[in-house]
Amino acid sequence: MDIQDNKFNYKIILAALVAVIIGILIAFYYSYAQSRTQINYLEDEKGLLVKDLTLMKTEVDRLSALNEVNEIELQDSRYRDQQLLDSVGRLNFTVAKLKEY
Repeated sequence: MDIQDNKFNYKIILAALVAVIIGILIAFYYSYAQSRTQINYLEDEKGLLVKDLTLMKTEVDRLSALNEVNEIELQDSRYRDQQLLDSVGRLNFTVAKLKEY
């Protein structure tokens, strides 16, 4: 009986070992599937983020170009204002001259 008991004990130990190995393999597969899902989600989010950042960069470039145009127009307006101020400064207009006419 001792030999049969030993064989039976070895079979139980072997079955438990196989069950533990199968459990570990299932856990690894579940972990792999979960990490693969998470990686796919993060890659999708990365794509959306890249798209949004590209749109933001385009908008910044457009606003920068518009700002440059506005700056040029502002400089032109300053130049015209200065010319008008100089022209008004050169006028010799007084109330006495107005009374003459």
